[in-house]
Formats: sequence, structure tokens, C-alpha cells
Amino acid sequence: MTRRRFHRARVSFAWSEDMKDVSQSRERWRRYRRWLSQFDRIYWPRIVDRTTARRAAAQGAAMDGFSAIVTLAVIFWNTFYPVIPIFAEFNLDHLLDVATCTLLAWLIYWRLSRVAAVISLGYYIAGQVLFFSHHPEAHPDFRLLIYSLMLINGIRGTFAYWRYRSVE
Repeated sequence: MTRRRFHRARVSFAWSEDMKDVSQSRERWRRYRRWLSQFDRIYWPRIVDRTTARRAAAQGAAMDGFSAIVTLAVIFWNTFYPVIPIFAEFNLDHLLDVATCTLLAWLIYWRLSRVAAVISLGYYIAGQVLFFSHHPEAHPDFRLLIYSLMLINGIRGTFAYWRYRSVE
């Protein structure tokens, strides 16, 4: 009996005066779930055919392209304005990293290479491990998870694409 009263009290407290009808609350909940489901498609897209597999693989290619552009920007910024100490190790020798990321992005996006997708994730994780071992004062944050998910989606997309292509 106490549990029931607590439940009623919580429900009556949670609803405002304008939401007396239960159907309104269900509709609001349905709209909220529909709005929230759009984010599920971003970080873990549903792969059901070759088109959706290609879209998922494009996330891995986009991550590699983004990494190449940011690395190139930091290299040129550090070449002309060497003021930020954490970027001091970025010099023109890191253009090889830019070329590698660009090549991997091209292989993932246009060729849908499974090997390139796996190498891309390994390359990213190895770079992060190396960075955090050299800079113990830096701490990993949510970007590491988001970028890794994008690269994992690239792997999922490339493998699914070739699986669906062999079926058709």
C-alpha cells in the first residue's frame, strides 16, 4: 500500500496541470523517443542493405579525412606560430601522417576496403596510446569514444557492404 501511494504521489508530482489526459503524455513520450532515435542512427547506424552500409563506412572515411585536415592545420600553424607547447612535436615530418590518413579515407570511401578500415582504427588507437604515454597530464575525454565509434562504424559498413554485395 505504501508503494502505491508513493507511486501515485510521484506521478501526480511529475505531471503538470495541462497534462491531465494520459493520451497527451503518451504522445509526448512517443515524440520524445522519435526525437531521441535520430541520435541512435548517428553513433550506431542500422545497416540493412548496401546503401546503408556505404553510409556507415562513410563515417570512418570522414573521421580519417577530419584527422588529416586537423593534423595538416596543426602542422602549418606550428610551422609559422610555434607558441603552443603541446603541438611542439608537430612539424613537417608529420606530413606522412596526413598522407596516410588521406589514403585510408580514400580507400574506405571509394573502394570500401575492409583492410583499410581495420588499419584506420588500429592507426588511430595506436596514435592515441602514443600521445597519452608522452603526455601523462592529458586525459582522454568523450572525443576518443566518438572518434572510435566512427571508425568502428567504418569497419561495420565495409564488412556489411561486401557481405551484401556477395549475396546479390
